[in-house]
Amino acid sequence: MAYLNLGIVAHIDAGKTSLTERLLYATGTIPHLGTVDDGSTQTDSDEIERRRGITIRAAVASFALDDLHVNLVDTPGHTEFVAEVERSFAVLDGIILVISAVEGVQAHTRVLYRAAKAAGIPVLAFVNKVDRMGARPAEVLEEVTNSLSTTAVQLTRTLGEGTAEPVVESLLGPRDLAQPWEALALASETAFDRYLSGPQNARASFEAVLKDHMRSGLATPVATGSARTGAGIAELLGFLRLLIPDPPGDCGPESITGDAFSVDHDAKGVRRVLVRLRSGEFRAETKYLHVHGPDAGAEQARQVKVVEAVGLQPSGVAEAGNVVALRTRPPIGVTDRLGSAGVQAARPRYELPKPTVETMVRAHDGNHVELYRALEKIADRDPTIALRAVEGGRVAVWLFGNIQAEVLAETLDRDYGIGVSFSKPTPLYFERLTGTGTFQVPIGRSPFTAGLGLLLEPAEPGAGLIIDMTEARGRIPRAFSDAAAAAFETSFQQAYYGWPLLDARLTLTFAQYDNATSTGSDFRLLAPVVLQTAIRQARTVVLQPLIEFECDCPEKMVPPVLQALERLTGKISQAAPTLYKDRRWSITGLLPAHAVGQFSVELPNLTGGDGSWSYRPSGQRPLKTPVLRRRTDGNPAKLSEYMHYLSLL
Repeated sequence: MAYLNLGIVAHIDAGKTSLTERLLYATGTIPHLGTVDDGSTQTDSDEIERRRGITIRAAVASFALDDLHVNLVDTPGHTEFVAEVERSFAVLDGIILVISAVEGVQAHTRVLYRAAKAAGIPVLAFVNKVDRMGARPAEVLEEVTNSLSTTAVQLTRTLGEGTAEPVVESLLGPRDLAQPWEALALASETAFDRYLSGPQNARASFEAVLKDHMRSGLATPVATGSARTGAGIAELLGFLRLLIPDPPGDCGPESITGDAFSVDHDAKGVRRVLVRLRSGEFRAETKYLHVHGPDAGAEQARQVKVVEAVGLQPSGVAEAGNVVALRTRPPIGVTDRLGSAGVQAARPRYELPKPTVETMVRAHDGNHVELYRALEKIADRDPTIALRAVEGGRVAVWLFGNIQAEVLAETLDRDYGIGVSFSKPTPLYFERLTGTGTFQVPIGRSPFTAGLGLLLEPAEPGAGLIIDMTEARGRIPRAFSDAAAAAFETSFQQAYYGWPLLDARLTLTFAQYDNATSTGSDFRLLAPVVLQTAIRQARTVVLQPLIEFECDCPEKMVPPVLQALERLTGKISQAAPTLYKDRRWSITGLLPAHAVGQFSVELPNLTGGDGSWSYRPSGQRPLKTPVLRRRTDGNPAKLSEYMHYLSLL
């Protein structure tokens, strides 16, 4: 059995979810065709998704094409949920990029295409909505080449576009193959040489060259059709084999490797994690290695299911290449991996984009304890949401924007019966170490019956926060070292200037306890003192989160848009605004993440409602003048303040 893990991505309203529904219906997976308008689609199963008509979280369904098993990943189209899309990229073999035949290539279309190209994932473009009035598939084909900087290879022709019953014909027949071959020959010298030297009616030769060029982005095949009427869907299904990856390496049934990419709960509230299995054979009784930090060890799944049809059905075995749902303890989290540390170290770890704003959430009934517990469960499913408790019954939540906050409020009300209100979002900053710090406190040198010492060093960007507690093994009880490690992790959220610390390695160098009097609480309370003192030795720089943006606007509106971006301290890319289709221009660059809301409000007024933009998180830049954040941890680096804070708890 061959497996294809297929992502469907698009600019919002291009018809992505409708195409997913049509593929499931066309392959006999579902008996009835649902629609986004009436909220009856299979993958938008969440009530909030149905009501809003948008996809919020990646959903997985599957269907079979002869000996090919396709796991279909329907991903969000709204800009604020781009992190959910990119998180899924780590487990995809190929992507269908849906483009509207009326609107054409839009700002977010280009963002998604560039992300797929950077990840080395082959893309098959599908020009949807050819049945709509104003459909222009031939022009959109040119836009794919010009706007996406690739060679568009037309695989179908559309007759009667813009009518209620368009007809789509494949160009990969023996008589028609010359046209796609000629287009592909323009992609590279290699393709041109193969075109001249081989038989021009040989489909196998054409597809071999096309597949080779798709992964590098040199060529992008383009099919046309209508998810609404079903025109072109049979042809699209036939082209999916262009995306099939090479067979996975045979590492033996004992050598399990895989990537976790989504967490959800079943109808009974049981937590499960979706994992793309890359090698080995998975059974419920199989031992596997859960790679997550230095204390990772062999685990065993309590239940194994593989993706079948629309739901998750029990299965006794999962083969390499498939998607498996696991129930495990301890739980696996999103971006965690299965497999030996040596195997996984050779593969780059996916770095989750950092949230851009912080907002305070208050429960209407004042029960902040239940609010925090509910938010913890939601954050487990969506790791782009982070939170911390704040005085006064509030919780600070990190998000990407207003839509995400609205969805969060609806989820809290619907699933947990908690009504909430949000404060005005404020910019979220981060800190990074500029040097190293070391500090040690033996027993007797603090009010706590515990001894700890550590070395704190900068880590490579994207490495995250690494806590190495190896030195504690055999020196102090495991419960004490676990308490210290948990306290270190929490204390990282307020560094020198009060902002979360990024990319650091903490190595425990000293651990001491008194067998008669030490408790886990001693280590939990001492850990922040040692860490915060080391942070002050190392010093930090405050970082401002950035977004990479692309803005489309009419030619005459370019000057006021540029002025607005400059006022918001945006930086236009070295390439000047470019004309990408008739009298419309594209502006790209970087913008402080906290300015997203303001520019989103201003853009319609600046362009008379005829402008659009798309963005994605894109790292950070140092602030010339650090911004201070009020501490909520009692300032452990100053022991007198810290002890006073603890006395009030």
